Amino acid sequence: MFGLLMTAVLFSCSKDDEEISVEAGIVGTWTVASVDVEFDGKSFESYIDEIIAQLEAQGAELTEDEKEEMRKGFEEFDMGSEVENEMVNTTIQFKEDNSVITTSEDGSENGTWSLSGNDLTVTFDNMPQTFEVHNMTKSQASLHSPYEIEMDSDEEESMEAMLPMIEVIFNLKK
Repeated sequence: MFGLLMTAVLFSCSKDDEEISVEAGIVGTWTVASVDVEFDGKSFESYIDEIIAQLEAQGAELTEDEKEEMRKGFEEFDMGSEVENEMVNTTIQFKEDNSVITTSEDGSENGTWSLSGNDLTVTFDNMPQTFEVHNMTKSQASLHSPYEIEMDSDEEESMEAMLPMIEVIFNLKK
């Protein structure tokens, strides 16, 4: 009898974190638990290590001190901790009437939201931002959004091929 009870408890607990549809789970109040920034699908540190490895593969002989200096030089481009500091503990309330309210240390902002499949569009001040919803459960969600670096049109063509794809990932919890 005890074994059956434990099995029922274990299976019922695991169902709380099973993936659910975005439509079924988005409504409610979410808190930004963490923010990740990925460069070509990698953490910033892994991306820089890959650049260093590519340089070495092309014949560059780098000392550990030179590699560390390169990492430090690139740190100004690592926006992950800055974004995280601004966003962590922000609450986002998605209401059934498709209105949304974000609340942070800086105050509250009202907007609207809409869904198209797993694409969530949140609009504040007539400026829409689209996120792809990943891993939606009753208690957790992950919103992915591409980050585009704004450049002058002259810079854009020459730099576009060299820039990594940057994605900001907001990890939410209910």
